Amino acid sequence: MTTSILRWPNERFYWAILDVSVLPRHLRHSAEHRGFLLEGELPIAIESVQAAYTVLSEDRLLACAVERDVLDAEVDPGVRVLTPESAPDGLIAENAVDLDRLNVLTGAYRPTATRAAHHRFVALACGLVIALVVVATAGLLRRASLLQGAARDAEIATHEALESALGRTLRTDPGSVSIASLELDNRVAAIARTRDASTADRTVFDAAAALSALLGTWPDTVAVEVQQLTLAADRIVCAGTVHDISEPARVTAGFAKLAGWDSRPPELNQQSDDAWSATWNLHRAATTEETP
Repeated sequence: MTTSILRWPNERFYWAILDVSVLPRHLRHSAEHRGFLLEGELPIAIESVQAAYTVLSEDRLLACAVERDVLDAEVDPGVRVLTPESAPDGLIAENAVDLDRLNVLTGAYRPTATRAAHHRFVALACGLVIALVVVATAGLLRRASLLQGAARDAEIATHEALESALGRTLRTDPGSVSIASLELDNRVAAIARTRDASTADRTVFDAAAALSALLGTWPDTVAVEVQQLTLAADRIVCAGTVHDISEPARVTAGFAKLAGWDSRPPELNQQSDDAWSATWNLHRAATTEETP
C-alpha cells in the first residue's frame, strides 16, 4: 500500500541558506526570484530541481531541493507530501524550523487528486459569487423598475390634475408643466385674496389675469426651461435656461406685446457651451393701473 506522506534522508536534497535582503520586499515571496538566489548555490541548473523554502528570519530563507528526474522516477502519483527527515548537521540550530513546511510536492508536482479538489473548490466559490451577483442585480433592477413606474404614475397624475384644474390641455414637455403649476398657484392665491373681506375696498392685483396674458405672448416653439416666475403688482420676473442663444430675443418680442407692461432685454449668463441662463424683468407701465 502506497503511503501519502514520504520523508527522505537529508542527503538526498540540496540545501542552502539564502540572503533575501538583496531582493525588494515585494519580490521576496516570488518563487522565480527565490530560484535566482538558489541557482548560485546549486551544482546543476535551477530548471532541473524542485525546491521548497521556509523562513529562518526576516532576511534569511532555508531552501531545500531535489532533482525532478528523481521525483519522476521514485515518487508514486498518490503521494501528497515529500519532506526531509532532518536538516544537515550544523546548517541550522536543532528544531529551528518546522521541516514539514519543506514539502517539495508543489506546483507541477502537486498530486492530481489535490489539484482536482482545489479546482472543484475554486469552481464552487466562483459559482457561488456569480449566483449572488445575479440575485443582487435582479433585485436592484426590480427596485429600479418599480421606482420608474411610480415616477411615471406621479407625472401622469400631476399632468391630469393640472389639466383638470386649469380647464385646458397642456403640452407634455417639462417647461409647460412648470408654467402650469405656477399659474395654478397664482390662481389659488388670487382666490384666497378675494375671500378676505378687508380687501373689498382696496385695489387688488389680479395675478391670474396677468399670468394668463403673459402666457398668451409666449412663443409656441421656444424651449425655455422655466425655473422662476414671480408676479407682483408692479413687476414680473421670469427666469430660466435656454439652449439656443436666439430664443431669448423671441421671448422678449412676445413680452413686448403684453399690454400695460414695459419689457426689457433679458439678463444673459452663459452656463456652458450650449446653455445660457436668462432673466426677464417686466415693469408696470406708468399709464396702466390694475383694478379689482
